[in-house]
Amino acid sequence: MIFMDNIISSKNRGLLSVVFYSCFLFTHFACNEAAAASMEIGPSPDNTANSVVTPRFTAAFKNTDIREFINIVSKNLHKTIIIDSHVQGEVSVHSYEQLTADQYYQFFLNVLEVYGYTVITNSDNILKVVPSEKGERAALTAQKKKLNGAEIVVRIVPMQNLSGDSLAPILDKFNNNMGVGSVRYYKPGNSLLITGRADEVRTLEAIVLDLDKNSSNRTSVDIIPVRNTKPSVIKKAVTDIYSSSDDSSADSSADSEFSRPKLVAEDQAKVLLVNGTDKARQTVRSIIARLDKVANAKDNSKVIFLKYTDAVDMAKLLSSYGGTNNDSDHNVQNAGDVGTGTGSSDGEHAQNDSSSNFGEQNQFLSNNSTQFSSDYGSSLNSGSPIFEGASVHADKANNALVVHAPEEEMREIESIINKLDIRRNQVLVEAIIVEIQDADGLNLGVSWANALGGGFGYNSDGDSNRVTRAANGFGENQPIASALKESGGLVAGFYHGNWGFLFSALESNKHNNILATPSIVTLDNRQAEFNVGQDIPILTGSQTTNSDNIFNTVERRTVGFKFKIRSMIDQGNTVQLYISQEISSLTDANTANIDSKLGAVFNIRTVNNVVQVENGETVVIGGLLDKEQNNRVSKVPLLGDIPWIGGLFRYTSHNDTKRNLMLFIRPHIIRVQDRYNDFTASQYASFKEDQQKDNPELVKSLEPHLSGRSASSRESIAHIQSNIAEFAREVAE
Repeated sequence: MIFMDNIISSKNRGLLSVVFYSCFLFTHFACNEAAAASMEIGPSPDNTANSVVTPRFTAAFKNTDIREFINIVSKNLHKTIIIDSHVQGEVSVHSYEQLTADQYYQFFLNVLEVYGYTVITNSDNILKVVPSEKGERAALTAQKKKLNGAEIVVRIVPMQNLSGDSLAPILDKFNNNMGVGSVRYYKPGNSLLITGRADEVRTLEAIVLDLDKNSSNRTSVDIIPVRNTKPSVIKKAVTDIYSSSDDSSADSSADSEFSRPKLVAEDQAKVLLVNGTDKARQTVRSIIARLDKVANAKDNSKVIFLKYTDAVDMAKLLSSYGGTNNDSDHNVQNAGDVGTGTGSSDGEHAQNDSSSNFGEQNQFLSNNSTQFSSDYGSSLNSGSPIFEGASVHADKANNALVVHAPEEEMREIESIINKLDIRRNQVLVEAIIVEIQDADGLNLGVSWANALGGGFGYNSDGDSNRVTRAANGFGENQPIASALKESGGLVAGFYHGNWGFLFSALESNKHNNILATPSIVTLDNRQAEFNVGQDIPILTGSQTTNSDNIFNTVERRTVGFKFKIRSMIDQGNTVQLYISQEISSLTDANTANIDSKLGAVFNIRTVNNVVQVENGETVVIGGLLDKEQNNRVSKVPLLGDIPWIGGLFRYTSHNDTKRNLMLFIRPHIIRVQDRYNDFTASQYASFKEDQQKDNPELVKSLEPHLSGRSASSRESIAHIQSNIAEFAREVAE
């Protein structure tokens, strides 16, 4: 048998070799062709045109170039695949079952993973085959939809109860063994960033969520009240305790930092908000109780004497928040913007009017008292206590405060008092109120009189001055008496026996009139008043009793000049002035052609304004124009109406008056005592100059009080006097 084999082998060796090699080539070529042809199975030809058959695939590759393998998959799945230049090698793989399109795609991804490559899916559904290292860096461009299989994805896994700093290294070891994927910890958000194959990332995400859910470090928030000290002080103490314990621990880690409670202090509500685990919150609650108890034992009392501020007002300020209601803001807006003002000039009847006109017109300052009041109590209408554990009482007799509070709050109260109890600046306000008049009048007429009846009466005792004395008999409102009292014009007459005759032609005119020159010194943001006038009785009612007695109701009303001002020093050298001014006078009812039975007639002119003025500069407020025309005719009935000769029995009075009220104001800020002395000396020098002529003895008596002034003070006084003189000249012009 062996011999026959050797014979066959030796004789037919060449022929058998040719046959064997031919069969091998045929088989290899047939296998490769079969692999390429069997990758896709289309729809069955037996199906109708409307039926759809899911395509299925098989794979059989042996030593096939990997690029050819990728191209075949691209053709079968109808996808565009871009191949990286580093993708090289051969693939040998075989599938024994038919695969759906999704299974075939996952089969494709797994084959590439085995050979060290991965697929990146772009937003336009274009696939890129790259080495696994590049795929990890490109994972951030993955689609937002949930991915499966071997694609490289990134997931952010937030944690609520655990710290990911110690968990990240452990999970990183379970990630892809081929170096694809990583686990990183993001501390600010306490989150894990997991990069890797989709299946592995999904598995790691489930592990993290399960550990976080079942952790004993679950946190919540407690609200702990604090009674005797400030919550911010306790917060600092608790934070220092945990910080020192972490520093002393050799293995301090992120877990200990994560388990540390978080505290938020609310001093106004007197509470602490604690966020942490159950154990941490219990520990903090115990610490707060001890510290709050210790703080209560350290309460003390102190008496603080005030130098410049009223104790009652300061106590109100320290006892509650300063605040205004919405109505006060509304009133401020109605008062007018800076630089604007309102004015009026009218006459009104006082009958059945029980309220003072000055009180009605001066609502400007009272309505705005909330805005610029320096009385702390006036602006403290409502509010909650600033210091819960403190009490402040005012001793009005000694102008002192009695404060009982813990040490921490006591220090804050003392700091507030020291900042508020300071010497305040003063403001000297110089004002000139001028009434500029342009009045022209003409009285023309003839008056007759008889001693025995009609006209006016006088005794025929041979007195040569009968006309003058007879004029007094007319009364203050009679034509002859008025004519004789006028200065200028023509007055002529005669008398004979019991008859008297008087002809008058008088012209009058009036010009500027300085009503007042007030000079007021007031504290910053305090109101000052200047009033000059008379209280006039006004008949407001009259009735007759059963016994025929007349019962009159009389009300007194102030008539004259009233001036209120509040000065507020702004930042820099500017003074804000709140001005309220009223000038009132009583008008003769006969002159005004009004029935006197209706009551008295008042002329009232008011100015309410807010202005800003530089220190030492003058502001003029004016334009309040009043025009009045009076025409009066007195005549003898019938005779006075006769043409031509009727003028002998008629008396005519005509008067035109225009008045313009102007207010000149100049503020001076007094910051130091020396400047206050200079202004005082300046006012005295002006007074001395006026009184030198009228009352020299008074000047000599006051001279020793100011004789000791220094040379610098005298120079300053001289400079101020020159400024005042210049100011007076400007007003006169």
